[in-house]
Amino acid sequence: MDTLTRMRAFIDVVEAEGFSAAARKIGRSKALLSKYVRELEDELGALLLNRTTRQFSLTEAGHTYYRRASEIVREVDSLADAVRESSGDVRGRIKLSAPRTFADAPIGQSLIDFAKQHPDIVLDIHLDDRFVDLVEEGFDLAVRISRLENSSLIARRLAPFSVRLCASPELIAKHGMPVRPQDLGRVPCIIDTNGRWLTNWPFKGDSGDTVTVSVSGPIEVNSPMAARAAAVAG
Repeated sequence: MDTLTRMRAFIDVVEAEGFSAAARKIGRSKALLSKYVRELEDELGALLLNRTTRQFSLTEAGHTYYRRASEIVREVDSLADAVRESSGDVRGRIKLSAPRTFADAPIGQSLIDFAKQHPDIVLDIHLDDRFVDLVEEGFDLAVRISRLENSSLIARRLAPFSVRLCASPELIAKHGMPVRPQDLGRVPCIIDTNGRWLTNWPFKGDSGDTVTVSVSGPIEVNSPMAARAAAVAG
């Protein structure tokens, strides 16, 4: 990560008077801003901010650095604006994480269309069904098929998603049609190990109560497409 990015993060935090306020203002995560400022302090070998749960303040070095950094960033932005006015192009590198199934599905074409429309952008796509750590692994954004848990990340919902329980006619003929969630305990199931529930499947009833069923089966695989193929095969 370059010094200018860390510098901008520090200025944003100072002007917003806190990490949380800065994260909300600029649409970045609190954890990411904290990481950038910590790295900037490590690079300078000086403490810029006093951090406590109740107080936020600049050190003497922080005051000095903020004044000079603000001038530098203004000059850099002014230069960038002048160049953009002459070219009008959008450019840069975007590091994106997405599930393999997202890229393989028709919607994955949208990534290619975006890259085609913006030839000066390098779209660095990493396909992985695991949940990457955006901050530690240096990703700009991620497409995830999941419910977002409590997080300092900034999220936007793209579309609804639901999980369905499916079985082939062959399997139902052999083991019978499950009537209640608990019946799945006697039916061989396919475990998608990407799922957060693994072998403990939750079901919510009409009253809102959740029932968790322990399941098992002959295949455990970290690929939704392989899980689907196994289900179709009975």
